[in-house]
Amino acid sequence: MSKPLQYYASGEHLEKLCERFGQELELLDRNQKLELRIILSFYVWGQDDSDGYGIFDAYNDSIQHLLVEDSELEECLEILQGISVQDAESLQLALLEQCRIGNARLKTPLETQTEDLKTHGIPEDLAKQAAYILVKVDPVRQRTAEEQELITKVHQILMGMTQPAS
Repeated sequence: MSKPLQYYASGEHLEKLCERFGQELELLDRNQKLELRIILSFYVWGQDDSDGYGIFDAYNDSIQHLLVEDSELEECLEILQGISVQDAESLQLALLEQCRIGNARLKTPLETQTEDLKTHGIPEDLAKQAAYILVKVDPVRQRTAEEQELITKVHQILMGMTQPAS
């Protein structure tokens, strides 16, 4: 599981970042965290080569590759203006862990299918069972009669033919 940002480092910039985006930066999505990691890499790299290289210089250098404008990411950069290299590297570690195993990790196909079904009105338990069948069973064997019945129920709910069970 993710750990709070303060597990990796503390400092004025990081505290302000947590106040705005949560203790685990949970208000930032995976793409924002990945972009922030890229910008921080440019920032740390730039600190070794020149005086006065700031976080917005790193943003400008990295955006050539990203071409994604994001107001929340820009707000992060405002907060991080003047961050030390040590704190920037600590933030990179925290973001890496969040992207690897924490709240910004890639979801498994099973999790993705379950979430997709839930967003279409399928109750959670039914969505989990159906996702398992669709992702794990279908690629390796024929469905049992019970599994097919469950998938038929999902199709009926999706088509508006029955109401989901509460």
